[in-house]
Amino acid sequence: MVRKAVARVLEVLKEIEEKIPNDRNLKNVIKALDYMITTNTGSGVEKYLGSWSVPGGDLSQLDKRHCDFAMRLFNGLVPTDAQINELKPILAPVLEATFQGSLSVIQYLKDIGMRLVLPRSLRGDWSRKIYLRDCASKE
Repeated sequence: MVRKAVARVLEVLKEIEEKIPNDRNLKNVIKALDYMITTNTGSGVEKYLGSWSVPGGDLSQLDKRHCDFAMRLFNGLVPTDAQINELKPILAPVLEATFQGSLSVIQYLKDIGMRLVLPRSLRGDWSRKIYLRDCASKE
């Protein structure tokens, strides 16, 4: 199921690419995620980005509103034109978050195991909020 989540991120990135076709970082993150899904490892993925991060993708550029927007975007179906316009100024840090999150999941499954254990406080209540680490909270 968790690999399906990474595959879903990849699907959304491909939808975004249709509307932002010339962004090199976007193309490289798509290649990196495709590689990780295919090989079940993050080892060697840096060859797609030139390093272990997206150029210009400083996560400190994202405030709470940006993080909420990005989560809604990736939980939705096909991004709207309005969402794409809102995404463009923060595309690099959003790509960094998607890359690092996907890398963490793939590496966890490779190194720790196939079963993701949720904290007891999250089990059974899918309506609870989960906060992202490394997202600045500036309102």
